[in-house]
Amino acid sequence: MKNICLHFQVHQPFRLNTFSFMDIGNGMPYYNENLNNEILRRVSLQSYLPANRVLLKLIKASNRQLRVNFSISGTALDQFEIYMPELIESFRALTDTGCVEFMADTYSHSLAALKSKEEFNLQVKKHAARITGLFGSSPKVFCNTTQLYNKTIADMGAAMGFNATLTNSAFPKEKIINLFIDYQTFGKFHEHADMITGFAKYLPDEILQQNNYLLQPSEVTKLLPTVAAIMRPQTATVPEETYDLQPWLNNDMQQDAFDTLYTLGNKVRATDDAQLKQDWLYLQSADHFYYMGIHQEAVNSLSPYDNPFDAFINYMNVLTDFSLRTDHSLEKKKIISNGRYTLEAGLHL
Repeated sequence: MKNICLHFQVHQPFRLNTFSFMDIGNGMPYYNENLNNEILRRVSLQSYLPANRVLLKLIKASNRQLRVNFSISGTALDQFEIYMPELIESFRALTDTGCVEFMADTYSHSLAALKSKEEFNLQVKKHAARITGLFGSSPKVFCNTTQLYNKTIADMGAAMGFNATLTNSAFPKEKIINLFIDYQTFGKFHEHADMITGFAKYLPDEILQQNNYLLQPSEVTKLLPTVAAIMRPQTATVPEETYDLQPWLNNDMQQDAFDTLYTLGNKVRATDDAQLKQDWLYLQSADHFYYMGIHQEAVNSLSPYDNPFDAFINYMNVLTDFSLRTDHSLEKKKIISNGRYTLEAGLHL
């Protein structure tokens, strides 16, 4: 008999427009609205909505034995509200069964934990508040982006009041097994209706028929005794055996973009510009660095770019424009605070 947590990851980044050097400083929109809309609608109709319907039916038929867990990024939730509001209602219907638990995540599915404790805390708290506001339940367990884990990350999660931090590391004596599945696997990567209904139906069925228990993370924390945090000096992720943050930060382009992004953090947090702060969140999605990966075959099928070099150049052009906007916003704020908000301030609008 095993105790099993079945976790579904739901994430969509805000993909960028083609942004050339000549677009810097000219007010070019950052996001490819048509592409984001098209991808979300396709994935929702092929995957999210039918899978939710199957799970809802199975939960009702299982006498509450079927329990599943979701980690939905803030950027995905934002896209739900913009492009497919019915998705929010679909997840609410699952929540109402009492058999679904939502975990806390970084808002933009970011790698902020590796760079900035302040930014990490802000994002996780913002995400938890978003989950509470939409679904009426406050997350009790934290699952970092791509299950990134080390002792520092676990300590930061505990300091924010979470009962546990999920990782892909095995528990002692296999008392609990975590199964992490990308939710868009149902439909996007296997574009046949029977793959959605079949796998989503029979996987939980098979687990329960083997006298196993499907649990929610908060139930696990009550079932198992408290143990010391895993003393992991290196950062574990998926695949765990690599320990080198592939495929997000494995080459010079990825590292350069990542470092440049987080040099702007203090400036952004000092502004009063809501749009800047929203862009700051969206630009932190780990996907932007993933697209710059050189050695991953999967990048070609998931990236909106022809190659990783185009991804790097495009992102850095956007980041340059974003940096200029941040400086202008701070200058405007300085002028206003000095009591000289006249024509000079208006030049920075």
